[in-house]
Amino acid sequence: MQSIKVAVFALSVIVFFALFANSIPQIESRPPKEVALGADMTPQQLAAAGRQVMDTKGGCFTCHSIGSPGPRAPDLQGVGTRAATRKPGLNAEAYLRESLIEPCAYIVESYQCLMTPMNKPPVSLNDAEINAVIAFLESLGGEITVKPIAVSASSSSSTSQVTDAKTPPEILKAMACFGCHTISGVDFMTGKVGPDLSHISTVAATRKPGLSAKDYLRESILDPNAFIAPDCPDGPCKSPSLMPPIFGDRLTAKQLDMLVEFLAGLK
Repeated sequence: MQSIKVAVFALSVIVFFALFANSIPQIESRPPKEVALGADMTPQQLAAAGRQVMDTKGGCFTCHSIGSPGPRAPDLQGVGTRAATRKPGLNAEAYLRESLIEPCAYIVESYQCLMTPMNKPPVSLNDAEINAVIAFLESLGGEITVKPIAVSASSSSSTSQVTDAKTPPEILKAMACFGCHTISGVDFMTGKVGPDLSHISTVAATRKPGLSAKDYLRESILDPNAFIAPDCPDGPCKSPSLMPPIFGDRLTAKQLDMLVEFLAGLK
């Protein structure tokens, strides 16, 4: 009889903890969808693949649009034609490549340089993906001149992990957080697009019922659209979020934990 009571008690405890675990908000971050690329693609296939890259891994349409100017980045409609006239000595393909790899080399009038190099973290497009994006941009009013290239073994594997970032400031810099956010006391964190994070821990615990400050910060990094902060430097923050949901694939678990701990200490 005693053994039956013990078994029932043990089963009750297991059920309780199983239900409790399932009640905790689950945060999931899916890596960007890989786009198939090859050296034998037609110009039209390459351009279509470039659009996919921009939609997914590139996260380009968090700031850019096609057919309407945005507050953060220029309208891409007709860029295939305009690209040939932007900088003397650069044809459309060369200008577009420069704009992706060195986005501050030419800044379109009325805009700031907020874009990070697309071939480096946090986006880390490989050479084949860069060419595909160029093809799509050239197709917007121009002629596709860029050629497809094979994805090398080294570039086909993920290069997005910031394995050498060992401190929160190093992670913030590697992930280009400075392009949007400000943190007082961190000299390079001077972005004026997203919420000021200087005192984020004072409000993080109040943002979503049922989430602690650290849980909220973790969710915001992995799923920026889960909660849209009310205030950004130039008014209400935009929905959907301009922050791309790519950092679950860009940070190791240890780096994510370090970043959450750092932000939770900003009071």
